[in-house]
Amino acid sequence: MRNDILRVVGVLVLSGCLPTYEPGAPSPARDPAEEQTGPERVPPTSQEPVAVRPELPQDQVSIYRDQGDPAAIAARAMEEGALDIAARRHSCMKMKYETLGRLLQSRGVNMGTLPVTLATDCTAPPFGVTQPVETLSQTARYVYCDSRLTLGYPQYAGRLSEATSPTTASATKQADLFVTAAQELVNAANPLGTLRGTACMEGGAPARLFNPDNTCNEAGVTCLQGYPATADQLALCNRLVLQADITPARGGRQQVDAVTTGKQLAVAAILMGVHICE
Repeated sequence: MRNDILRVVGVLVLSGCLPTYEPGAPSPARDPAEEQTGPERVPPTSQEPVAVRPELPQDQVSIYRDQGDPAAIAARAMEEGALDIAARRHSCMKMKYETLGRLLQSRGVNMGTLPVTLATDCTAPPFGVTQPVETLSQTARYVYCDSRLTLGYPQYAGRLSEATSPTTASATKQADLFVTAAQELVNAANPLGTLRGTACMEGGAPARLFNPDNTCNEAGVTCLQGYPATADQLALCNRLVLQADITPARGGRQQVDAVTTGKQLAVAAILMGVHICE
């Protein structure tokens, strides 16, 4: 009995003197591919073909911003605007050249003999001008004919099809054409802007763009742009008529009173807002 007690005491004494073992944190597993390579150790390579996929929109935006010439990117942003604006700008197609001529002709603009081709002489009748080219009294048919290449006329002989997207030059020239056409639709001889084309009829009679009190006529604006006019459009049209100033005489052109000038600006603004895709 005594020996048993001594054995227990001895075990307890030894247990208090020996150091306690505490296991450390496990060492992290190492990726063999991260180890240093050498002549005797080459990481295995896969023989599987690399997957090919189209760039995601977010990747394309990142590439657009992170790569390329910064000066070119800045110039493009200055010209086209932000990415969302540029996307809207290039989301619609340019109006075809022949469609543009037929549109104005159907609204009552004298467009001469259509269609216009590369062989058409723009200085000869019916496109011939009554004033020198340097003056401001050119007709819409002359502007349309003389600017056919800028407006995107296809050059099949040179293997060039008609451009589908608007450019700065084509949009600017199209705006010039609409301003010139507006002067033919509304003038001293036609103050109400009666649309003498076959496409615009109101109650069996040609629709007019303006009422006798110089306010914008809903039926005329609807036909001019090709879809129902809204109250906001008519209100803006009326503001343009009321806030315009006279057009002074210049370059063989007679002075135009403020009301007629406002009507011409309103017609041009409607055409540009609808058909230039900006």
